Amino acid sequence: MPSQPLLQSANPLVQELHARLQATDLLGQHVVAAVSGGTDSLALLLGLSEINQAGLIAVQVAHFDHLLRTESKEDARYVLQVASKLGLPISLGSADVEEIARVERRGIEETARRERYRFLGEVCQAVGAAAVVTGHTADDQVETRLLHVVRGSGLHGLTGMADDVRLAWPGVAPVRVVRPLLKVTRAATEAFCRERGMTPREDPSNTDRRFSRNRLRHEVVPSLTTLNPRLAESLDRLGQIASDAEDFVEAELDRRLSTVVSVVAGDWLIDRAAWRELHPALKRALLRRAAAEISPYAAPLTAGHVEEAMAAADAAPAGTRLAWPDQRELRIWHDRLVIAPSTEEVAPLAEQAVPIAHMLTIPLGPVASVLLEGTATPEMSRGGLLTATFRHTDQRCASSASDRWHVDFDLARLDSSAPLVIRTRRPGDRLAPVGMNGTKKVQDLLVDAHVPREQRDWVPILAGTSGPIWVIGLRPDRRFLATENCREVLCATVGLARPHDHHFAEELVRCTT
Repeated sequence: MPSQPLLQSANPLVQELHARLQATDLLGQHVVAAVSGGTDSLALLLGLSEINQAGLIAVQVAHFDHLLRTESKEDARYVLQVASKLGLPISLGSADVEEIARVERRGIEETARRERYRFLGEVCQAVGAAAVVTGHTADDQVETRLLHVVRGSGLHGLTGMADDVRLAWPGVAPVRVVRPLLKVTRAATEAFCRERGMTPREDPSNTDRRFSRNRLRHEVVPSLTTLNPRLAESLDRLGQIASDAEDFVEAELDRRLSTVVSVVAGDWLIDRAAWRELHPALKRALLRRAAAEISPYAAPLTAGHVEEAMAAADAAPAGTRLAWPDQRELRIWHDRLVIAPSTEEVAPLAEQAVPIAHMLTIPLGPVASVLLEGTATPEMSRGGLLTATFRHTDQRCASSASDRWHVDFDLARLDSSAPLVIRTRRPGDRLAPVGMNGTKKVQDLLVDAHVPREQRDWVPILAGTSGPIWVIGLRPDRRFLATENCREVLCATVGLARPHDHHFAEELVRCTT
């Protein structure tokens, strides 16, 4: 494939477009051109058409109607006519963005972008294209960076739009998006369209100064340009500096991540003492990283969310919860922070009988996440199962002494006239915990274990007529444990809910031991 410019006399915009397509390895490939009909996207299409005519690229035109304006159908017809005149195939799509945003309770702009790129990704897949190319220009980059400055978005905002990026949404394969005109001005795209005798479609909303971007475009940028005629170049330089700094912060976060974070059942648990030792730049990066990992398709956290979360993580009391967009949240515990999908209120475990004459497998529901760190089955935070097995034996299980999910009880020490029950805490509950002197309130046991207030009713308790005999995952009552000389053992274990136990039907099986 030729590496030189198309023609010595070619328009500078076409030369820049050709150079960027070459730099991104798109020459000789099939691309989807996103064309709204406005000046910038029309200039992109005209430039791509010239490169296509030289046999250096294959172009599929794509136009998406958001159905937000009455004249939008005219835009679609215009793009169709231009594509036909240029001899290029076209795909048309539409979606009622306003209705989708209303149903999903999302912003119009966010919803429009997602639906547009969903469509463009589908077109890419259908035609086997290597990338979507868009007509974003240097002016768009200036406006984007200034908007981020105004909103206080931090280093990442200063980097601006990437010229080559992959975007993804649920149910859609990642789509590569290339912006080859980021070094081309809007004045150049306007001149190119005039030179080719084309009159772009104009979106009336682009002059509505109620929108922040329009006020920047028509008022702020012209004013700043009088102070610095090379405003775009200066912001490019600032963006590169910010990008270099962000790369360093991310690399440092990678180096230290394992000493600060553990991931349990998809939730990010951050050691709060280690958190407090981090530099603020690393704290911000960690919050953004965790939010992106638990919800890869969600919009990034805003600067406001990040700063509020930093302050809470540093000093807020245990039990504090901060809601983030797209069903994510930060929970503050005594000794750690949890970044996880938002959880609905979970009802306390309903009391259930545990007959000791059979083997019984019974659902426990969610188990408090704080109890699971360091265990082999962190997925139990989504639902554990208790297995209780009655055995005629004088032998305790070898692992019961060291496994907090496994306890052997002496059946003779239990009241055989009534079944055991699985339940949650009650006022006044006490037991004589293994490894401690005297008795202790269950409430105090949970507090000492730093179980968050909202999860204390997730801690299952095995109880007899006299009260708790095992706060599951924490400590059993030493008065009821099996000894070397006991004749009958009740072996109680808690494990992971198996896939076929999805409905948590009780399973009674005759003991064969």
